[in-house]
Parts: sequence; C-alpha cells; structure tokens
Amino acid sequence: KMIARGLGIDTIPAKSDDLARLIESGGTVPALAYDLTFPEVFYAEGTPWKPAGFDAVLGNPPWEAIQFKSKEFFASFDFSILNAPTKRERKAIEDRLLSVPECANLFGQYVESFEEQKRANDVLYEYQKVFIEGDLAGRQMDAFRIFMERNHQLLRDGGLTGVVVPSAFHANEGATGVRDLYLHKMALRCCF
Repeated sequence: KMIARGLGIDTIPAKSDDLARLIESGGTVPALAYDLTFPEVFYAEGTPWKPAGFDAVLGNPPWEAIQFKSKEFFASFDFSILNAPTKRERKAIEDRLLSVPECANLFGQYVESFEEQKRANDVLYEYQKVFIEGDLAGRQMDAFRIFMERNHQLLRDGGLTGVVVPSAFHANEGATGVRDLYLHKMALRCCF
C-alpha cells in the first residue's frame, strides 16, 4: 500500500512487468529514494552498512501543520461551507455531505492518508515526539520539523545544512526534539 502511495496510484499491479511498464509510462511520479538515486553519495565505498550522505543540504520547507482540514475538503463539494457563520451550520453541511456514500468514502480516505503519514513519520523520525513532564509536546505535526530531521538524515558526518524555518523552531514546545537535534547533536552554528 505504501509503495502504491509512493507512486501516486491506488494499487500496485500484480505482475512485476506490469509495474515496470506503469513506471516507465510516465503515468506515475515515484517518491525519490535518495540512497538509490545517488549511490555514489551514500555508498561511496560500496558498503551498504556504512552509508555516507550529502556534504550540504539546503531548503525552505513548507511551514504548515500536517493535519486534515474538514472545511477545505468539504468545500470541494459545497462552497457554502466556507461562508457558514457558525459551527452548527458548518456541521449541518458536513453531515449532509457525509450522508452521500461517495463523499463519505472520499473523506474517510482523506483522513486515513493523514493517519498513514503519521504512522510513517513515527517509524522514520525519532526527534518528532517529545514528552515534557509526561505530556506529549506539540501534538500537531509541523512540516518544517519533518524536513529539518530529514535534512539531518541526508547529511554525511560533518555535513552542513541551511534551512529557512519559522520562529516556531525556537519558540514552540513541539519543536523541542528538533531543537535538541540541531543544538546538541548537530552543533548548530547560527540561527537568525
């Protein structure tokens, strides 16, 4: 299922030849596996158990929260939800739209895509979830935090990263893990 998602399709063909044809057709946009795309960078010595990385990683990641937005989703079916003056009126529009099985199914898929992303993030990143005094800090995942940790993963030892991030990097509890990564494990040189 995740391979299909990485290719931007619903299901993977059963036969490998069909999958190869699909990829070669240009009808998919596969996710980029950096280590396989740049083996000379990550496996310069030819040893898969001793990967390296880039000398530098630069970026300006998106700054928005990673969360589903019901109002925006339902607006694709009924623009009036954007102008609903109260929560009760908005909920009435949502309930009406959810009574249509096709819309309910699409909304379920939309919400599940965020849950899938959260599960993948839990596996891929170790500095995103931090507990402060027994409570999870920053329950809302921010895209810039994911990018910052990914930058770290792509660097060789001693590599440098330059990234444009919001003030939330130094101000929000949710960024505690990434701050710890940059300040203590990566030896942050400057922050403007």
